[in-house]
Amino acid sequence: MSKHKTPKPKVRKRRGDAKHVKIARPLKNDGTWGCPDLLRPYIFALGMLNQDVHLSEYFSGAKVVGRHLEELLLMHCMTFEIEDHPSQNMVSPLGFLLALKLALCHNWSAMSWSGIVCASWGFPARSTSGRTKYRPWGWEGRKAVRDGNVMVHRMYLLWLVMVQRAVHLMREQPGATTMFSTPLSRAIRTFLKLVWAWVVMGAYGHRSPKPSRIMSNMKYIRHLSVPCTWTTGDGGERLCDKWWDTIECRWRCAGNSKMKSSQQYPERFGAKVAELYQQHKGDMPFVPGLREVNQFVAAQDWSRARLWEVDEYLARRAR
Repeated sequence: MSKHKTPKPKVRKRRGDAKHVKIARPLKNDGTWGCPDLLRPYIFALGMLNQDVHLSEYFSGAKVVGRHLEELLLMHCMTFEIEDHPSQNMVSPLGFLLALKLALCHNWSAMSWSGIVCASWGFPARSTSGRTKYRPWGWEGRKAVRDGNVMVHRMYLLWLVMVQRAVHLMREQPGATTMFSTPLSRAIRTFLKLVWAWVVMGAYGHRSPKPSRIMSNMKYIRHLSVPCTWTTGDGGERLCDKWWDTIECRWRCAGNSKMKSSQQYPERFGAKVAELYQQHKGDMPFVPGLREVNQFVAAQDWSRARLWEVDEYLARRAR
């Protein structure tokens, strides 16, 4: 009798610290491959997943990074920004479903950049958000704080989807943010073996020094850290005002009128990100197995993601 062997999937080798590790690569992206069990019930509501995404930028704003990626790599960069269309709101159920659909369409070794809204995470907002290093979730009774927590949890879920496709993940936040002090951020950092990069935007032509922190699963982002030879006292603009509160007898700090316009990345910074990705797009990040991802998801608290709102939204549509 002839023995029939089951065909093996194509594999790619990743150079680890000590030995080569074989990572199974899907023969075809059917949209459901690599999706954690927590998000699998939402796939039926996403429609056809026949779009190939090579580059994406969540919370794109002025689209500085995405525009330079398109110019250098000659590929279309998919953006997700509420200012482009009200449906692209990560906090709303429909917005999260659209963001999940975009994450499921990523190709192997694509790139995804994200800069979550930092209005309630930065240092100037601590007096109203209640966020500290030891209480990073803040006062969740306030809508701005609650929405910030929802965005972070849902974006991490999308990262767990995209990491199954070996996507180069990058997230930028202000240097004084408390987002990376949350228990979930620390757990994600350990599980996906993420690295940090401390970047001073003033070194790329920003009108203020503006220190930022970038978290990624690729080590080449450390090349973004270049020295800045000037400070605010050398003529740069101040983005925060500080004054003494005579009633409560303490110092207060708040962003001034220039804070909002300073959130746009310098053009040189976007060009540098695109250049680094072009040079290292063939590098392989750490890719955990789907079983390990499901175990990690089951061990974390996702109540702040408010997925029950998505369930209610789909239930109303099914009536």
